[in-house]
Amino acid sequence: MHNDMRTTFYATDLSERCEEVLAHSIGMANQFRARLQVLTVIPDQRETSLIEVDSLVPQAVLNKYHDGRTQRVKQHIESRIDAFHAVRAFANNEEIA
Repeated sequence: MHNDMRTTFYATDLSERCEEVLAHSIGMANQFRARLQVLTVIPDQRETSLIEVDSLVPQAVLNKYHDGRTQRVKQHIESRIDAFHAVRAFANNEEIA
């Protein structure tokens, strides 16, 4: 029986070892020449933040902080995906040459 893996899936909550696991997922996708799909779950901490600093920080500032953090995480993930595509493109060019 021949297993032809075409897509791998990586889901993360961005916990401590997520980069190590992402690197493994990228390597596995490269090994099988598979597409890598990434799902990131970012818990909404706004309620928790409001409870802890409600009287100290205005809501608009908290929203800006959380939105900025979300953007930084998104950029980080996108840069890792771009690196994945670069490695794949390089590997494909090596095979052609």
